[in-house]
Amino acid sequence: VNQRHPSQMQLVPALHHYNHCRRLRHPHILKVYATLDTDNPAAATTEGGAAAMAGSSSASSGNATTTGDLIVVTEPCIPLSQWLLGNPTAEQLAWGLECVVKGLHFLHNSANLAHGNISPSSLYVTQSGDVKLWNFSLVTPVGPTGGGPTLHFQQWEHVCTPESYRSPERLSQSWEAIGNAGVHAMDSYSLGILIADYWYNTGGGVGKVPAPLLKA
Repeated sequence: VNQRHPSQMQLVPALHHYNHCRRLRHPHILKVYATLDTDNPAAATTEGGAAAMAGSSSASSGNATTTGDLIVVTEPCIPLSQWLLGNPTAEQLAWGLECVVKGLHFLHNSANLAHGNISPSSLYVTQSGDVKLWNFSLVTPVGPTGGGPTLHFQQWEHVCTPESYRSPERLSQSWEAIGNAGVHAMDSYSLGILIADYWYNTGGGVGKVPAPLLKA
């Protein structure tokens, strides 16, 4: 994101992603090697040093709204859409989907976060064929039942997430209903859309989705 002439619709979600992507570590989350906020170079991180710099993230957020750039260096990868053009085998598709599910399980149960932005643009594939989570511009804590998503999520979710991947409750801004169902449940909805309409490219049908997934 070029912040010399920033757009709030780009900048605020980008800062949210920047501050989370460098903290989250899991085999099914895209690996970050280094980060740099050019307005706050003292807070730069490299692999192995992220934890030591975690306390600097709030300062980075405050300063990055002026003139600089946010730079994130990750492991080599390609967008999910490009990978699917290569006609991966059924086994590769199944493994990729398992990667996504395991990544979400980590977010929900260990990091206590809901991703909130599951869509094709939030998934990348490494050279080894692992599909990894990315685009943490909307992550919101998974709190007790009845606690809805954060104000940041409520303000920006319609900007960041394609409409077809937003649940009916999100479209109607029924935040209390989302909280009562469990904030993480919205990731399940988005994942279901991804499987049927994109991952297996059924065009709105279910004919190509494997039977075990339909039962699930």
